[in-house]
Amino acid sequence: MPDNGLPSGWRWARLGDVADTRRDLFDPRNASSLPYVALENIGQGVPRLIDYGESSASVSMKTRFKTGDVLFGKLRPHLRKAVRVPFDGVCSTDILALFTKDGLQSEYLAQLTYASSLQDFAISTSIGTKMPRTSWPALSAYRLPLPPPDEQRRIAEVLDAIDAAIEKTETVIAATERLRSALLGELLTRGVPGWHTEWKQAPGIGTIPACWEVVRLGDVADVKNGTTPSKSRSDYWAEDGTPFIRTGQVNDVVIREAEQFLTPAGVAAGAVIIPRGSVLIAMIGQGKTRGMAARLDIDGAVNQNFAAVVAKPRLTGDFFFAWAGQHYDEIRGLGQGSNQGALNCGLVGSIRLPLPPKAEQQVIVALNAALADRLTGEQSALDGIIEAKSMAAAALLSGRVRVS
Repeated sequence: MPDNGLPSGWRWARLGDVADTRRDLFDPRNASSLPYVALENIGQGVPRLIDYGESSASVSMKTRFKTGDVLFGKLRPHLRKAVRVPFDGVCSTDILALFTKDGLQSEYLAQLTYASSLQDFAISTSIGTKMPRTSWPALSAYRLPLPPPDEQRRIAEVLDAIDAAIEKTETVIAATERLRSALLGELLTRGVPGWHTEWKQAPGIGTIPACWEVVRLGDVADVKNGTTPSKSRSDYWAEDGTPFIRTGQVNDVVIREAEQFLTPAGVAAGAVIIPRGSVLIAMIGQGKTRGMAARLDIDGAVNQNFAAVVAKPRLTGDFFFAWAGQHYDEIRGLGQGSNQGALNCGLVGSIRLPLPPKAEQQVIVALNAALADRLTGEQSALDGIIEAKSMAAAALLSGRVRVS
C-alpha cells in the first residue's frame, strides 16, 4: 500500500477539485415549466427520488440541474438527503446541484454523499441552530479517497444493488401493512370470513354480523384516570420499583418497560395501578401517533393524562387495542378544546364500537397478530440489509475491500 494509506491507483482529492455545483438560477415566473425537486421529494437516508413537482407551481428562484447531477440537501444535512437525478430540471436553493469533473463518476458521488465521513463533515460545517445549513465553499474542502474510474463504477454498482434490495423490501413491507390494515378493517366490521350469513345495520358503524352487539366502551371496560405523585417528594421516586408510565410512551404503541419508578410510599400516595393488557389513550396532543392507543405489557402506574381502558370479561383488551388503532381519527375527534383537542374519561367511555362474541374477538386478534409478526420479520430483514449497506459502503469507499 502506498505511503498515502490508500490502495494502489487511489488518491486523495478535495471534493471541490473533482466536483462543482450548478449556479444557473431559474425564475419560474419567466420561463416554461420544468420538473421541480424540493427537499421533501428526496428520501431521507436513502438515495431515492420519491417524486417531483412542476416549477410553475412556485414563484421563488430555483437552481437548474442536469441529468446525472447529484442533488445534496444543504439544509439540515443530518437528514441525509441526496440523490442522482435522471432528468434535467430545477431544484430548491436549499439543495446543491453537484456535477462531477476530473475523474469522479456521478454514480460514485451519489453513493459517496451517504458516506458517514462526508455526512459528519457536512454537519460539522453547518451554520445555524434551528435551520442549520452547510455550503458549497465549506463542503468543497472535504477530502475523499478517490479510486480509478473503473473501480468507482464497480463500487457504485455493488452499493446500487444493495439499495435496490432495500427498496424492494420496503415495497414488500408497505404492501403487507396495507394488507394488514385492509384485512383488520374487514375483520372489525364483517367478522371472521365464513362465520356469518346474516347482517344488520348499525347506525354510525355500518353493516355488521347480526349476532354482534353495539356497545359503549364504558359498559364493557373500566375507563380510569391516572395520577402523578408529587415530583418534589424524593421518597416517592426511585431507580427501581413500581413502573410509572409517562404520557409520551404512548408513542411506543406497545409499552414493555418504564423509564421512571415509584417507591411503596409513592404508590401509597394515590398512584393508579393498571394491569398488563390494558389499553392507554393519551388525552392531550394531536398527531398520527400521539393520542393513539398503546397496550401495556407490564403492570404499572399511569399519570393523569391517560385514559386507561381496563377490559371487563365481555371484551378482550387486545380486541379494543386493534379497534382503537383502526379508529384513531374517531377517537381523536371526540376531543374538546381548540389547541390540543383534549379527551377525558367520560368521552372515551362514550365510544361506541361493535362487539363480537369473545371467541371471535380472540380469532380476530390472532389473525391480526400473525400479520403483525410477518411485518416484524420483514422489518428485521430490512434493518439487516441497511446495516449491511452501511458496512459495505464504509469498506468499499475507503478501499479496505476491493471489487474486481
